Amino acid sequence: MTDTLEHFTKGSIVVLICVAVILKFILSKRNEKTGKGIEETEHEVLRRRYLLVYGLGALGDWLQGPYVYRLYSLHNLKDEEINQLFVIGFASSCVFGPFSGALWDNYGRKLGILTYGLLYSACCVLTAHGSSFPVLIIGRVLGGLSTAILFSAFESWLVGASQAVNLGPRGLDAVFTQQTVLNSMLAVFSGLISQFLADYLSVETVFNMAAVVLILVTISALFLLDENHGKSDVTVLENLREGTSIVLSSWAISSLGVIQALFEGSMYAFVLMWTPSLSTEDSNIPHGLIFSALMLSVMVGSLVNDLIKPTLVTILTISACALSLVAFIEDPIVRFVLFGTFEACVGAFWPVMASLRSKYVPENARCAVLSIFRIPLNLIVIWLLLNSMSTSSIFGICGILLFISIIVRKSVTARVNTEN
Repeated sequence: MTDTLEHFTKGSIVVLICVAVILKFILSKRNEKTGKGIEETEHEVLRRRYLLVYGLGALGDWLQGPYVYRLYSLHNLKDEEINQLFVIGFASSCVFGPFSGALWDNYGRKLGILTYGLLYSACCVLTAHGSSFPVLIIGRVLGGLSTAILFSAFESWLVGASQAVNLGPRGLDAVFTQQTVLNSMLAVFSGLISQFLADYLSVETVFNMAAVVLILVTISALFLLDENHGKSDVTVLENLREGTSIVLSSWAISSLGVIQALFEGSMYAFVLMWTPSLSTEDSNIPHGLIFSALMLSVMVGSLVNDLIKPTLVTILTISACALSLVAFIEDPIVRFVLFGTFEACVGAFWPVMASLRSKYVPENARCAVLSIFRIPLNLIVIWLLLNSMSTSSIFGICGILLFISIIVRKSVTARVNTEN
């Protein structure tokens, strides 16, 4: 079965690359005729600068992410200790993330991006060379905080900067799509690089390389990005209180946080569980090939989203069906296809949600609100980590969460239609 899965994965990679090339060609031809909102020089400069800085930030995250568990194992940690460290990382993001979001709204989103590079670089160094469990805990805390910044300060900076140069919704949507495609390409590339470094040098070298890339984030942001703020004439706690008030006062906004938590909570569960769900006791699955195929699926999903613009409900429905079926089907080939389908939905989900957040979340507390959105997401992941459930049970729960997200989204559209 392992050989069959490997051959099927290789064939899937070839097909996905061909599909991605065809979609990219169709989109480029369409954009030549209609334009996508990136029409002025200052818009193009903004796009290039942001994607360069974001790309370095994502590359630093992707390089070391897949090897954290392996490195902890090399530190001779027990499975329970490794699990504790992962829980600490998500708890750090959950507890400190909202305060950090409010901080960047006050003192500048660029400052948040600069801090991201420094903190995540320090996390990589401590994780690679930490000689005691307390040092590894500090590294995981810094990692959780850095992740919170990655998913709040970058997007908040982009939306604020786009308003400064009058980049319209179509142009901003185009940047969000390009960001997702770039993220997928970097994931595939980083997987190959980190595999080479780990095999021929050491796992610690992977983290050292990631630390260097993350320092480059700080350097590039320092010279390429201009500062922008949310509401800077209030204290951090007042900004956090305002962000909380914004989330609780509008169902249109709070529903985005609920949907994000349910979808991305399921996504993180998938990240943790795809390996054991495809493995058997006597098989060694082609991890690198499968990872590359899944990341290519994300890219294809993003390009399909750019081409046909499916609704969020459609994306959530396909996602829910894919993960629910995994709970009942044990064949590795079928599961691999379902995982690829789900990852394609991830590629479509990210730019759609980023566009909705840019539309509904107010600029004055954008970073704080995006950080608050991640609180329930982290709680879902922590709950999954602390419960010993079978693979099928976890995917069944993920399917339920995704079906709930469909109900939440439909409730919003129903309310909008009623008001209109």
